[in-house]
Amino acid sequence: MYLTTNKCDGQGDCIRNCPSEAIRFVDNKAFSCMCCGACFEACPNHAIFKNKYGGYVVDRAKCNGCGVCEFTCPIESIHLDDGIVKGICSRCGVCEDVCTKKARVDTDNLVLDKQKVLLNSLKMVANTVGFGAGVK
Repeated sequence: MYLTTNKCDGQGDCIRNCPSEAIRFVDNKAFSCMCCGACFEACPNHAIFKNKYGGYVVDRAKCNGCGVCEFTCPIESIHLDDGIVKGICSRCGVCEDVCTKKARVDTDNLVLDKQKVLLNSLKMVANTVGFGAGVK
């Protein structure tokens, strides 16, 4: 999932460049699909699949435009445009790449950063109290 930080200035480059139209403005901040998988679980035609990046993609050959995904989406991100499902994030990263303010953040990177900080903190504590001297 991509989050928008307070750095967002509302220029909308992420919205204009999102290939799946998964981003919209809410209170002048970019807001997007959470990649929760509710649409994937609900699709009666198995037309939505999870890709290797953790996002979701619609197989247009299987999609009949029934709208179950649209009604299932907990944040109302999904919409149908002439029977074509839009608003599902594929986690392609375009939004992060085009944002000049670097306001779009991949939450997977946040988790990894927090894990690194925690490990470094534990190493400092271990070295301070004498456990595992020289822990690296």
